[in-house]
Amino acid sequence: MTGTDRRGWRDAAERLARERRWADLWNLVRQRVPLVEADRVLPLFDGRWRPDGPERPLFDLLAATPAGTVEEAYATLTADPLLEIPVDGWIVTGSLSPDGRWLAVCVKGWTSAHRHGVQVFDLHDGRQVARRTGDACSGAMLNTGTSVFSMDWIPPTPFLGLVRNDAADRTMLQPEEFSLIAALTWLDRDRFAVLARHYPRLGRDLEPADCHLTYYTGEGERVEQVVMEEDLVWGERGPDILPSHLAADPSSGLLAVDGRTLRIVRPPYQVLARSPEQEHHRELCFLSPDRLAAAGDGCLEIWQATGATLERVRGVGLRPRRRGHRPILVPQRHEIMILDGIPGSGTGGEVRYLDAETLGDVEGPRELSGSIGVGLWSTPDGSRHALATESAVHVVRDPAAGALATLAERPSSALRTVGLPLLDSVRPATEPVRHLLALLRAATPLASRDRFPGR
Repeated sequence: MTGTDRRGWRDAAERLARERRWADLWNLVRQRVPLVEADRVLPLFDGRWRPDGPERPLFDLLAATPAGTVEEAYATLTADPLLEIPVDGWIVTGSLSPDGRWLAVCVKGWTSAHRHGVQVFDLHDGRQVARRTGDACSGAMLNTGTSVFSMDWIPPTPFLGLVRNDAADRTMLQPEEFSLIAALTWLDRDRFAVLARHYPRLGRDLEPADCHLTYYTGEGERVEQVVMEEDLVWGERGPDILPSHLAADPSSGLLAVDGRTLRIVRPPYQVLARSPEQEHHRELCFLSPDRLAAAGDGCLEIWQATGATLERVRGVGLRPRRRGHRPILVPQRHEIMILDGIPGSGTGGEVRYLDAETLGDVEGPRELSGSIGVGLWSTPDGSRHALATESAVHVVRDPAAGALATLAERPSSALRTVGLPLLDSVRPATEPVRHLLALLRAATPLASRDRFPGR
């Protein structure tokens, strides 16, 4: 809104208040005043006047808004969308906590003599809050802020297992001999799943006994374990011990499991849909409970469940990348983020944004467009994302923040119910943003009624 527009409605508001035309003043607020500034007009009203009907909650919420609250929320939403966190060491892998508050990073020391370690950061301000030296490089990691779960070992134990690191100690949770943890994923904020391969012995005659899914609470308590005996994968040189991949859909609680076939599974292990047999592993993310994005073998594919069958419906080419591509859904915009390979680089990748329906490249800049990194992570619900470079992590504060700020710049009558999914996807980091969300939710149904008065 231009300065002239702002002066126009302010002059009109003051005139209507002098004339005590409260209904007309409220109509002006609804039709011309941006919601982000509407609370400034409420002091002009007679303290005893209130609109009748469905507009009353919005009026009361604006009247109760503490001075400066909306301005603070707007400043938060329009601030630099990235939080840069320097990390001491080479970044190997990392994880965002389910609530989006914490970042855990596994790093390797700058010299080969240094051991691996885990560093935990508070994403409100980027400060480091915990640090622990380890003995192995974790290929998969989850974190709750207070605890970090990873594939590791605790000497003198000679085999890898699922280890919980917390402030007090390191505890082996899944200590079956020769059990290779392939993947970890949150089912929701309180439970996670572990995909592992168990070997009866190691050596020249390596023979896998089974693959299994194990379920844990967020505190690390084992709940259930199921065996997937049909999931053995054999290559030209014998059993394939490369990690398989696992993804979860937080809205439905379903799992996607990659291996001999690509499957959608209802925990603990009811296969709902399955692809034909395949010869390669894919990194996965859910687009919806019956739709998957799968990256691998130089392409990104969309797979759709039709009955009990998973079918490939679309694909787009990717450049090779040694560390994989890791597709991530940005639900606020129904886009896929992915690390595309860089010619001549085995580990680095370029962030690419694709439309989750068509797989076409998204036009226009995004938070991490064109950035180069070695790892890409997200919260389970996709509300926060992070890109790791060799020695820093760039955290997207909120992919929906810019769109939310744009909504707040409109008068309440100009909002539409189309904005409701966006409002539901936002995880407010501060009380002022929570208050602004409440204002937007109160205003949006009113705007729809204004547009379709017969409804």
